[in-house]
Amino acid sequence: MKNKFTLFALFIVLNQTNLAFAESSYSQDDLRFDTATPIVDYPETILNKKINFTQKIDISMYRINLTDELFYNNTSYAIKAGYHYTDFFSAGIIFQNLSQQLNEYSEIFKNSNGQLDFSRAPVPERSYFLYLEQLYFYGKISLKPNLVLTNNFLGRYSLGIMQYSTKDFLPQFNYSLGFQTYVSKYLFFELGYGISIQQVYNPVSLNIRSTQPVPEKTSFSKKIQFSQNLNIGLGFLF
Repeated sequence: MKNKFTLFALFIVLNQTNLAFAESSYSQDDLRFDTATPIVDYPETILNKKINFTQKIDISMYRINLTDELFYNNTSYAIKAGYHYTDFFSAGIIFQNLSQQLNEYSEIFKNSNGQLDFSRAPVPERSYFLYLEQLYFYGKISLKPNLVLTNNFLGRYSLGIMQYSTKDFLPQFNYSLGFQTYVSKYLFFELGYGISIQQVYNPVSLNIRSTQPVPEKTSFSKKIQFSQNLNIGLGFLF
């Protein structure tokens, strides 16, 4: 009798549990905000769900702001063209057009008692790079049941030269981190942060006072400079 009672009680408990699961329901508004981080042995399992990058070409345009430029205009524009030879790596070229105007701090120096005229020093004009880009993380954000945005977190290694008004070319290396959001299979936006190590002319290595003779621009000494930049871009994947 005791065994029969135990089996009957267990049957009642299991039956109530099944009813509870059957009655559970979630609205679409609740489900769209549910997130999960998949753990897989092969990243291709996730990559193949949305966008395939292999053998694709991307062309991007950027607005770049140098955060620590002292003398020249800190805004520049760049265009990038690259080829994705795998889903994780791409390579290409970057052309960056630098503003040759002085910034407001240089104007302050020029109008001060020191009368320092930085336009007398060599001015950077443009840069040319070869780059290698590596995809670190790939993911998707679901804003609505039918609206899924693809996101890339990547690193870009760029090696190139900077051309000055003296027609000299000085070496430059840049490493940047970028976050891309694809609003379609072809169009994406990018936000990035970069650091640069470059050889530059030292504008204060000679007397650049406006009351003194203009020095020969090739006579300025060179130095190694570290700089940072923020950038925003718009790109197309073909």
